Amino acid sequence: MKDPYFPRKKFITNYIVAIITFILTLIMGIVIFFNGISITVENNSRKTPIINVVRRSEHLNTILNINYSYLNVLTQELSKSQDLFSEDNISLIQAFMNNTDLNRTAIIDPNGNALYDNEVIKNVAHRRYFKESMQGNQSLSDPLESSVDQKTRVILCVPIFRVRQVIGVVGGSYNVIKLAICCLMICLRNKEKVLLSIKMEI
Repeated sequence: MKDPYFPRKKFITNYIVAIITFILTLIMGIVIFFNGISITVENNSRKTPIINVVRRSEHLNTILNINYSYLNVLTQELSKSQDLFSEDNISLIQAFMNNTDLNRTAIIDPNGNALYDNEVIKNVAHRRYFKESMQGNQSLSDPLESSVDQKTRVILCVPIFRVRQVIGVVGGSYNVIKLAICCLMICLRNKEKVLLSIKMEI
Protein backbone atom coordinates (compact mmCIF):
# COMPACT_ATOMS: atom_id res chain seq x y z
CA MET A 1 0.00 0.00 0.00
CA LYS A 2 1.39 3.40 -1.04
CA ASP A 3 1.95 6.01 1.57
CA PRO A 4 -0.28 9.06 0.68
CA TYR A 5 2.09 11.41 2.50
CA PHE A 6 4.59 11.80 -0.35
CA PRO A 7 2.10 12.71 -3.16
CA ARG A 8 0.44 15.21 -0.82
CA LYS A 9 3.80 16.76 0.07
CA LYS A 10 4.72 17.03 -3.62
CA PHE A 11 1.37 18.68 -4.39
CA ILE A 12 1.85 21.25 -1.59
CA THR A 13 5.42 21.95 -2.78
CA ASN A 14 4.24 22.50 -6.36
CA TYR A 15 1.41 24.71 -5.12
CA ILE A 16 3.80 26.88 -3.09
CA VAL A 17 6.21 27.15 -6.04
CA ALA A 18 3.34 28.19 -8.33
CA ILE A 19 2.18 30.88 -5.86
CA ILE A 20 5.71 32.24 -5.42
CA THR A 21 6.22 32.30 -9.21
CA PHE A 22 2.91 34.15 -9.67
CA ILE A 23 3.79 36.74 -6.99
CA LEU A 24 7.27 37.33 -8.46
CA THR A 25 5.82 37.69 -11.97
CA LEU A 26 3.22 40.15 -10.65
CA ILE A 27 5.89 42.20 -8.85
CA MET A 28 8.07 42.30 -11.97
CA GLY A 29 5.09 43.41 -14.07
CA ILE A 30 4.28 46.21 -11.63
CA VAL A 31 7.93 47.34 -11.52
CA ILE A 32 8.20 47.38 -15.33
CA PHE A 33 4.87 49.24 -15.61
CA PHE A 34 5.79 52.00 -13.17
CA ASN A 35 9.32 52.21 -14.53
CA GLY A 36 7.83 52.80 -17.99
CA ILE A 37 5.58 55.55 -16.64
CA SER A 38 8.53 57.13 -14.81
CA ILE A 39 10.65 57.21 -17.99
CA THR A 40 7.76 58.70 -20.01
CA VAL A 41 7.12 61.42 -17.42
CA GLU A 42 10.84 62.19 -17.13
CA ASN A 43 11.26 62.49 -20.90
CA ASN A 44 8.20 64.73 -21.23
CA SER A 45 9.34 66.81 -18.25
CA ARG A 46 12.66 67.47 -19.97
CA LYS A 47 11.08 68.35 -23.30
CA THR A 48 8.21 70.48 -21.94
CA PRO A 49 10.24 73.46 -20.54
CA ILE A 50 12.16 73.78 -23.83
CA ILE A 51 8.97 73.56 -25.90
CA ASN A 52 7.22 76.07 -23.62
CA VAL A 53 10.07 78.58 -23.88
CA VAL A 54 10.18 78.29 -27.68
CA ARG A 55 6.41 78.64 -28.05
CA ARG A 56 6.22 81.56 -25.63
CA SER A 57 9.06 83.28 -27.48
CA GLU A 58 7.32 82.75 -30.82
CA HIS A 59 4.03 84.05 -29.44
CA LEU A 60 5.73 87.08 -27.88
CA ASN A 61 7.52 87.87 -31.15
CA THR A 62 4.22 87.58 -33.04
CA ILE A 63 2.51 90.04 -30.68
CA LEU A 64 5.40 92.51 -30.90
CA ASN A 65 5.67 92.26 -34.70
CA ILE A 66 1.94 92.90 -35.12
CA ASN A 67 2.17 96.02 -32.98
CA TYR A 68 5.33 97.19 -34.75
CA SER A 69 3.39 96.89 -38.00
CA TYR A 70 0.60 99.06 -36.59
CA LEU A 71 3.10 101.68 -35.46
CA ASN A 72 4.86 101.69 -38.84
CA VAL A 73 1.54 102.37 -40.58
CA LEU A 74 0.94 105.21 -38.12
CA THR A 75 4.37 106.75 -38.84
CA GLN A 76 3.55 106.87 -42.55
CA GLU A 77 0.55 109.06 -41.80
CA LEU A 78 2.41 111.22 -39.28
CA SER A 79 5.25 111.86 -41.73
CA LYS A 80 2.83 113.71 -44.02
CA SER A 81 2.25 116.42 -41.41
CA GLN A 82 4.50 119.47 -41.04
CA ASP A 83 3.61 119.75 -37.35
CA LEU A 84 3.98 116.49 -35.44
CA PHE A 85 1.89 117.82 -32.56
CA SER A 86 -0.99 119.05 -34.71
CA GLU A 87 -4.62 118.52 -33.66
CA ASP A 88 -5.09 116.10 -36.54
CA ASN A 89 -2.18 113.98 -35.33
CA ILE A 90 -3.51 113.95 -31.77
CA SER A 91 -6.87 112.73 -33.07
CA LEU A 92 -5.03 110.16 -35.18
CA ILE A 93 -3.12 108.60 -32.28
CA GLN A 94 -6.26 108.65 -30.11
CA ALA A 95 -8.18 106.71 -32.76
CA PHE A 96 -5.16 104.43 -33.23
CA MET A 97 -4.96 103.57 -29.53
CA ASN A 98 -8.67 102.78 -29.36
CA ASN A 99 -8.30 100.20 -32.13
CA THR A 100 -5.17 98.36 -30.94
CA ASP A 101 -3.97 96.54 -27.82
CA LEU A 102 -1.50 99.30 -27.02
CA ASN A 103 -2.22 101.13 -23.77
CA ARG A 104 -0.64 104.45 -24.57
CA THR A 105 0.62 106.00 -27.80
CA ALA A 106 2.92 109.01 -28.07
CA ILE A 107 4.41 111.18 -30.79
CA ILE A 108 7.96 112.17 -29.82
CA ASP A 109 9.83 115.06 -31.44
CA PRO A 110 13.63 115.09 -32.01
CA ASN A 111 14.17 116.77 -28.62
CA GLY A 112 12.46 113.93 -26.77
CA ASN A 113 9.22 115.77 -26.03
CA ALA A 114 6.47 113.15 -26.06
CA LEU A 115 2.83 114.06 -26.66
CA TYR A 116 0.59 111.20 -25.50
CA ASP A 117 -2.87 110.28 -26.73
CA ASN A 118 -4.33 111.69 -23.48
CA GLU A 119 -2.56 115.00 -24.34
CA VAL A 120 -0.03 114.72 -21.50
CA ILE A 121 3.45 115.95 -22.46
CA LYS A 122 6.61 114.36 -20.99
CA ASN A 123 10.26 114.46 -21.96
CA VAL A 124 11.78 111.04 -22.71
CA ALA A 125 15.06 112.18 -24.25
CA HIS A 126 17.02 110.10 -21.71
CA ARG A 127 15.21 106.86 -22.60
CA ARG A 128 17.15 104.21 -24.56
CA TYR A 129 14.20 103.37 -26.83
CA PHE A 130 13.99 107.02 -27.93
CA LYS A 131 17.72 107.26 -28.68
CA GLU A 132 17.72 104.01 -30.66
CA SER A 133 14.69 105.01 -32.74
CA MET A 134 16.17 108.43 -33.49
CA GLN A 135 19.02 106.49 -35.12
CA GLY A 136 16.47 104.90 -37.47
CA ASN A 137 15.88 101.61 -35.64
CA GLN A 138 12.88 99.89 -34.12
CA SER A 139 13.33 99.66 -30.39
CA LEU A 140 11.87 97.74 -27.46
CA SER A 141 12.39 98.96 -23.91
CA ASP A 142 13.02 96.89 -20.82
CA PRO A 143 9.96 96.68 -18.53
CA LEU A 144 9.64 100.09 -16.90
CA GLU A 145 7.21 102.16 -14.88
CA SER A 146 5.23 104.51 -17.08
CA SER A 147 5.79 108.18 -16.29
CA VAL A 148 2.17 108.82 -17.29
CA ASP A 149 0.15 106.26 -15.29
CA GLN A 150 2.86 104.55 -13.13
CA LYS A 151 2.07 101.07 -14.51
CA THR A 152 4.74 98.60 -15.63
CA ARG A 153 4.95 98.45 -19.41
CA VAL A 154 7.28 97.81 -22.31
CA ILE A 155 7.61 100.52 -24.95
CA LEU A 156 7.68 99.76 -28.66
CA CYS A 157 9.21 102.62 -30.59
CA VAL A 158 9.67 103.22 -34.34
CA PRO A 159 11.18 106.15 -36.26
CA ILE A 160 9.15 108.59 -38.35
CA PHE A 161 10.90 109.07 -41.70
CA ARG A 162 10.53 111.91 -44.16
CA VAL A 163 12.75 111.72 -47.25
CA ARG A 164 14.97 109.20 -45.45
CA GLN A 165 15.47 111.55 -42.51
CA VAL A 166 14.22 110.76 -39.01
CA ILE A 167 11.96 113.64 -37.98
CA GLY A 168 10.71 112.06 -34.76
CA VAL A 169 9.50 108.79 -33.38
CA VAL A 170 6.24 107.21 -32.31
CA GLY A 171 5.97 104.96 -29.31
CA GLY A 172 3.34 102.62 -27.97
CA SER A 173 3.25 101.01 -24.54
CA TYR A 174 2.15 97.42 -23.93
CA ASN A 175 1.06 96.13 -20.55
CA VAL A 176 3.62 93.65 -19.16
CA ILE A 177 0.93 91.84 -17.13
CA LYS A 178 -1.09 91.24 -20.29
CA LEU A 179 1.96 89.76 -22.02
CA ALA A 180 2.61 87.52 -19.00
CA ILE A 181 -1.01 86.28 -19.03
CA CYS A 182 -0.72 85.41 -22.73
CA CYS A 183 2.44 83.38 -22.05
CA LEU A 184 0.83 81.70 -19.02
CA MET A 185 -2.19 80.64 -21.09
CA ILE A 186 0.14 79.04 -23.66
CA CYS A 187 2.01 77.24 -20.88
CA LEU A 188 -1.21 75.84 -19.41
CA ARG A 189 -2.41 74.65 -22.83
CA ASN A 190 0.93 72.90 -23.37
CA LYS A 191 0.72 71.17 -19.98
CA GLU A 192 -2.72 69.84 -20.88
CA LYS A 193 -1.29 68.43 -24.13
CA VAL A 194 1.60 66.77 -22.24
CA LEU A 195 -0.77 65.13 -19.73
CA LEU A 196 -2.92 63.90 -22.61
CA SER A 197 0.11 62.45 -24.41
CA ILE A 198 1.21 60.65 -21.22
CA LYS A 199 -2.24 59.09 -20.85
CA MET A 200 -2.17 57.96 -24.46
CA GLU A 201 1.27 56.40 -24.07
CA ILE A 202 0.17 54.56 -20.91
